[in-house]
Amino acid sequence: MGAQEDARRLACLTTLGHRLPDLSTTEDAFEETVRAVCGLGLGAAVSLIDGDMAEMVALELPQEGSPISPSIATRLLRLKLPIDGIESLRVPVRLRRPYFGSPRVVETLRSVVTDPRLARELPSAVDDMDTVTVPVTASDRVVAVLIAFGDELSPDVVPTLEAAAAVLASLWVRPAEPG
Repeated sequence: MGAQEDARRLACLTTLGHRLPDLSTTEDAFEETVRAVCGLGLGAAVSLIDGDMAEMVALELPQEGSPISPSIATRLLRLKLPIDGIESLRVPVRLRRPYFGSPRVVETLRSVVTDPRLARELPSAVDDMDTVTVPVTASDRVVAVLIAFGDELSPDVVPTLEAAAAVLASLWVRPAEPG
């Protein structure tokens, strides 16, 4: 890892540490987290966990090298997916540890989408790219998953994503405002 890469990772975490506490909505926090991770030259997403389902609430593609088109990305937002049908979600949610590898998501996506055009347009190449997913844990439960993907992805980014997930988890454990 070079000095430039270290600086990008520090900038990502510093941005989150400074900006997240001042945001008024969780949606803004999800978007800010995704933007900060994209500053590493990656694509990023946040999926909320509700029972056995994951709902993608924020997504930004990498500037280069994504097999997903912007129109497909937009249609993936708010889509609810079964956690156990997708290895890259199952590991961080059930085992509470990071996952690095193929997202293994296309087959499950095709089986659950109700839009036949979206099912046809999903590129199989999505499962050829590497993905890192890390759990966002608050009050001893996984409340979300932070996802990173792209050509510049390496396992070295896992500690940065775990730290970003910890900052994001603070949204669920903020003390009540005195009032």
